[in-house]
Amino acid sequence: LYKADKLSLIIPPFKQIENLAQFDGYHQYPVDIHSIKTLYNLENIRYQNIKELFCNLNKKEKQILKIAALFHDLGKGRKEDHHLVGAKLVANFMKNLSFGDEEIKLAKKLVKYHTTMSNISQREDIDNDKILLNFANIVQTKEFLDMLYILTYADMDAVGNIFNNFKANLLEILYNNTLEVLENKELILQSNKRHR
Repeated sequence: LYKADKLSLIIPPFKQIENLAQFDGYHQYPVDIHSIKTLYNLENIRYQNIKELFCNLNKKEKQILKIAALFHDLGKGRKEDHHLVGAKLVANFMKNLSFGDEEIKLAKKLVKYHTTMSNISQREDIDNDKILLNFANIVQTKEFLDMLYILTYADMDAVGNIFNNFKANLLEILYNNTLEVLENKELILQSNKRHR
């Protein structure tokens, strides 16, 4: 569809990002190619732990994740924050496909927070309880954490030849630490109070 110049006929917001260059010193591809590569990465996951999480998703969750992968950067090239624009675009698209409110809410949240896990894993102390609690408050559930982790991998691996085992390891540590926080949130909160 992309090569036949038909993708934007099916997904009109795609027209806005066709051949849109990214001058951030990070992305090696224009936004449209990057978005397609992100979607491709969901079907070709190179890390076994992430692949297992993806395989454990149900059919509807996989559909939502694939739509979020394709839409995650469709808000770029506009004045407003691309996370927020992308969340609106994915919601409108999914309404036309008769997805339910909860499914649309999930896709919007994935698009809205699609860079959060990458940013935290590479720029924050991923062993710090406060950082982990803040992130756990965003993800709320293991199910959402799993989906965000998979999307983050697919997104990072689609920027070019910069995703490596070191970055994959940081993501995995953040995932595991956050999972521990989600399972023991009350204990960590009480421990922090006592410590302070």
